[in-house]
Amino acid sequence: MLVIMRMVFRGGAAYGPNGRFGAWVVSVDAGGSVTLAGQALGEEIHRGPEPLSESELAALDGLLRSAATVDTASKRMGIPGEALVGFDIETPSGRREIRRWHREAQEQPPLAGLLRWLDEVIQARTGRFAAFGS
Repeated sequence: MLVIMRMVFRGGAAYGPNGRFGAWVVSVDAGGSVTLAGQALGEEIHRGPEPLSESELAALDGLLRSAATVDTASKRMGIPGEALVGFDIETPSGRREIRRWHREAQEQPPLAGLLRWLDEVIQARTGRFAAFGS
């Protein structure tokens, strides 16, 4: 299993047409705990730190291994209203910062998988649908 020293995700929109899904910061620490901070439709949401399940950690491990092959920077201009998503991943082998436009990330299998994982973690802990992977 990959040793995750830290993974931080930032993305979403707190306002505008996609504001109902929220803007989120999701952090996973070396101990396997997740902390969620979000804002959706003017409401501040904070959860954690809470331990991830073994299956959640195993899924994240596989997704982060796949994401290690992804280019770190976007290849195109953003679309008006489109959110930038960012992943900061630290492992013993180093740190990677991935920045992609939301739709661009949805079209790349390794990042699309991470977005779906984030949706599941956010929904399970807050009851909110973040819509990153859809």
